[in-house]
Amino acid sequence: MLHIADVGLSRRDALEAVKILRRANLPILGGDVYFLRGDKLNVAIPNNWFTQPDPSEDSASYFRRSWEKAETYIENFPEPADAEVLFSLVVKK
Repeated sequence: MLHIADVGLSRRDALEAVKILRRANLPILGGDVYFLRGDKLNVAIPNNWFTQPDPSEDSASYFRRSWEKAETYIENFPEPADAEVLFSLVVKK
């Protein structure tokens, strides 16, 4: 059993969340992927991503890179035939 206090977003909702976070100027530290099969939720190990700041880049560049990486990852994640894919975003406050 997973004991997770999180929100799983559909691909469409996750991409919309990235847009909202971009407008709010909040970077995305990374994200996790889950598979929902019936009433069972499984972590899609090792499917996750993260974006760390590079010491040589300014905040604006890091923020932009974090949004672009999240969008690309979410858009390109393959849809399995036997499960619904859910995305969870990790956001810096």
